[in-house]
Amino acid sequence: MTRLARHLFASVFLSAMLAALLSVLPSLSTPGGESSDEPVFRPDSSVWISRDSLVDFLVEQPVSLQFLRASWDDGHLSLDLASEEWDPDRVHADLFTLVRSSLVTAKNVETLRFQVYRPGEDAPWVTVEAAREDLVRDPAMENREGLSPRQYLERTFQVRHSGPPSG
Repeated sequence: MTRLARHLFASVFLSAMLAALLSVLPSLSTPGGESSDEPVFRPDSSVWISRDSLVDFLVEQPVSLQFLRASWDDGHLSLDLASEEWDPDRVHADLFTLVRSSLVTAKNVETLRFQVYRPGEDAPWVTVEAAREDLVRDPAMENREGLSPRQYLERTFQVRHSGPPSG
């Protein structure tokens, strides 16, 4: 019986030592003690827009602009937008957010056209036309230069204003 207890103790002790050694090995392989932890489950932040998912995509956008009309046609997204409280800086910030969500987050938008209307006007005040290839210099739209949303949009995409902003 003593012999069985010794073998059992030795096998448990050996297993514990082996487990401890295996847990230390990954930290020995990374230089400087840096953690190389990678999450096993990573949220997929990419979105695929379709006719069925367009409304869901737009509802999730953190913008103050109102959606007047939305159109999806095989890679081309078209939006007509309006703002009740006219603030040109806010409009450009919202347009920047929408363009980034459309071209960076959504993986199947190839071109887009966004038109923003001022209250009570029939012609758009600003139109933004963009294509995925416009993002060659800044694929994630990180704006590392610190430009204002308006400056970034005007330097990166085709932006047309119909006249000076009112209010």
